[in-house]
Amino acid sequence: MSMKKNQLIPLAVLVVVAAVILVVVLLATSDKSSQSSMTSTTQGGSTMTSVPSNLAACAVPGIGISLGHATTTPTHVNTPIIFTNVSKQACSMMGYPVISATNTGHTVAASAGDLAGGVAKKIGLEPGQSASAMLQAGSVPQGSQSTCRSFNLLVVTPPHTKVSKQLTTTIPACPALVVSSIKPGSSGL
Repeated sequence: MSMKKNQLIPLAVLVVVAAVILVVVLLATSDKSSQSSMTSTTQGGSTMTSVPSNLAACAVPGIGISLGHATTTPTHVNTPIIFTNVSKQACSMMGYPVISATNTGHTVAASAGDLAGGVAKKIGLEPGQSASAMLQAGSVPQGSQSTCRSFNLLVVTPPHTKVSKQLTTTIPACPALVVSSIKPGSSGL
């Protein structure tokens, strides 16, 4: 069966239209993959993310800050401070948040220290992802103290930023507060 010249023109148009559609789809797909500047691989159940050095720091109001579920030991109260990327852009966190606890007339600043050891690592957060730090408060009176002072307000500033968020809670500080570096996920560990 041979094709006539007038049948070849519509076939040629279809081929050109299909090629244009293919190019548009490929460009759209590559555009979306380039919007995320981080690449992730999974190893042993945890996600390892490569974070570009030029990724902006996560900052309020683009980062939501909340308290996780506190756990207690005989000597401490451990509370995860959760940072969730609520913006539409990826951002990064590294280091220690600045945290102070206040009540009427008293303020205590948390000192930085990795509770489980390790080194602070840069963490990339895509929109909707979380990272956290563990706030450890002593719960046993020290020296001449008969009770621990309770604090009802935490002021939290993400690492390498200047805008804080206030969180209402009740937390002891006997004798001090210690905060870990930022870790992936919401457990603070």
